[in-house]
Amino acid sequence: MEERFAELVDTLKENYTPDLSNIANYDMTDVSRFLPLLIVGLCIGVFLASCVYYYHSHFLGSVVRALYKAGAFSEESARALCDVGCDKFLIKKALGRENLLSRYVKKTDGEERYYIPENDKYVAEKRFKEVRGGILTLVIIFFVCLFGCFGLLFAVPQVMQLADNAVTMIKS
Repeated sequence: MEERFAELVDTLKENYTPDLSNIANYDMTDVSRFLPLLIVGLCIGVFLASCVYYYHSHFLGSVVRALYKAGAFSEESARALCDVGCDKFLIKKALGRENLLSRYVKKTDGEERYYIPENDKYVAEKRFKEVRGGILTLVIIFFVCLFGCFGLLFAVPQVMQLADNAVTMIKS
């Protein structure tokens, strides 16, 4: 994995290092080295954030939607995870520690039954709503980030050159 990342960095340095030598008003030595890495890091960050959002809304949100559908809004109407079809290890682990899911899904005393408090049910439903489009949405976001990354790699140096030309024109 480290070798592939190093290979990606070397490829970016060789092929996509912007030529900012024409810019006269600013010192661009550090910018030209880190600009491609900054753009790639930004695009990877956007994609990873969408993956985390998808995980929270699709996978962890399934227990909220199932409890909502079952009408488990109090300790008396609480349901076991296996009763609502959410008896998965990762969901149990997420409910066992302090996080966003455990803020809205409460465990009854003594039993392995869960419910959504009445005053939190609407917020929980909105916060963990299903992502429209499912996994196709993630694929589309991946390609948008990929093409956006390459577009920015080629467009940002031109925009910086345009800004430099404007500063030069204002100075003269």
